[in-house]
Amino acid sequence: MITTLSAATRLMPHLFALAISMIYAWHVSQSGFVKTGLQFTAPLLVILISHFIYAAFQGRLVAGYAGLLLRRSLQTTLLLFVAIFLSEILSPTPSQANAGQLADQILSVLFCLVVLAAVIAVAAGILYGAYLILAALFRLLVGGGKDDRLNDMASIAVAASVLAGASLEGVPGAYTFKGDGHSTASYPVAATLEEVWSAMQTATSPEFPLPDALDMFPRPVAVLIDEGTVLGANRVVLIKGREGEGRLHLKVTAQTDRQAVFTVLSDSSPTGRWVAFKSLTYTIKDDLAGARLEVRLDYERLLAPSWIFSPMVESAAHLAASVLARDTKERAEARG
Repeated sequence: MITTLSAATRLMPHLFALAISMIYAWHVSQSGFVKTGLQFTAPLLVILISHFIYAAFQGRLVAGYAGLLLRRSLQTTLLLFVAIFLSEILSPTPSQANAGQLADQILSVLFCLVVLAAVIAVAAGILYGAYLILAALFRLLVGGGKDDRLNDMASIAVAASVLAGASLEGVPGAYTFKGDGHSTASYPVAATLEEVWSAMQTATSPEFPLPDALDMFPRPVAVLIDEGTVLGANRVVLIKGREGEGRLHLKVTAQTDRQAVFTVLSDSSPTGRWVAFKSLTYTIKDDLAGARLEVRLDYERLLAPSWIFSPMVESAAHLAASVLARDTKERAEARG
């Protein structure tokens, strides 16, 4: 009984901070700031402030409270991430749940929460790590310690200021970082130029293995319309994930004997909410193996903060380009 009460007491500040931050995040998600730092960074600031208020009521704002608040904030974000992540991967798919639109909405919310929890957990870890390093340096150079009240005040002020500044990224009238980018995958192909070009005429929806933990992310599952690679040809791909499905519509807008450029006309898939794909370019080059196929995917990142979403989108784009290049390579070599 005493152990249970002790565990509940330790959880109380985290539950308090989680409740306040999730209420805040929900309100922002219903506004025009859903793609900005106010959605993906500010919840950590809310968690930090909530812990400050809770510690003040507990009388815990004694020397060393900066470390306490930053550590509690990190623990809260990790608790949130683990709880939401497990809920997401263990939740049945809509077909399994047979719950229709309600199941889709629940899975969509869980997916968004997984991304939010991952972002703020990483940010909390960086803040706490920076605090420990700077406190150690300050103690070494100045003779103060991480338990000094002045250090506490300065540490919390700096952490709050950094989070407040990061929360404004993407907000109209504040600042933003360029979201344009591209990723390229290149493979040698043991086939002739004609065989590679022939393989490009027909699109497939290649199966590629992903860890169960990543199964929640959207992926192409079918090619609904495929008119080849002639100029003006349309290609429509069905993309499906745990948060829903939609169609990616591409059209060949440029073509030579060695290159085909597919421009994205529309994207109603779940992926289109966080990245805008612009074009997909296939280029065939001469190589010692026979030919070399290069696939380039151009995109625009839509979410902030850039420090977390830029590498995330770049990794996803590289995976997509690599899968398409490998699939075309294998089909071209099979024709030889």
